[in-house]
This record gives sequence, structure tokens and C-alpha cells, in this order.
Amino acid sequence: MAERFSQLSDIEKRKKSYNLSKFLAKKMSKDKKDNFNKFTLKLLEMEYSLERRLPKDRLQLLLSNCGGIPPKPLINLSTSLVEDHSHNNG
Repeated sequence: MAERFSQLSDIEKRKKSYNLSKFLAKKMSKDKKDNFNKFTLKLLEMEYSLERRLPKDRLQLLLSNCGGIPPKPLINLSTSLVEDHSHNNG
């Protein structure tokens, strides 16, 4: 960061309003924002991946357990499988 400050033009260095502490604060603020944006993007990618791979009811259960969306009524998988199986036999 100090190297970048040293690469500024002499005019920018001479400005009393432009000092190293403001330069570093601006850099740190930008880094925080960039890191937050990267984290948010990764989180959205993970959520999209889960949506594609998990059945909707399991995804809702997982998200509700993690404090995400409120839980919705889930179908009873064991009952559905038994009913589907009995239809296939008949």
C-alpha cells in the first residue's frame, strides 16, 4: 500500500487533503466491500447448486434449520413412496 502511495503523482502527494491515512482507509474500505461481494457471490452459487441437486422439500428443511426461509409443510416421503409402490404393483 505504501508502494502504491509512493507511485502517486507529486501533485497528489502535495495535496494536504490527500494523506497516507486516508489512502489506507479508502483501500481497506474497498477491500472489505470486495470481500463481502465475493462472499455473497459464493453463497448464491452454493444455494443455486443445492437447489439443483436437492429435492425441494429437503432444501426447504435444510434452509429452515439454518435460519433461512420459514419452514413449509413437507410431504411425507415414506407415505408417498409406499403409495407409488402400490400403484406400480396394481
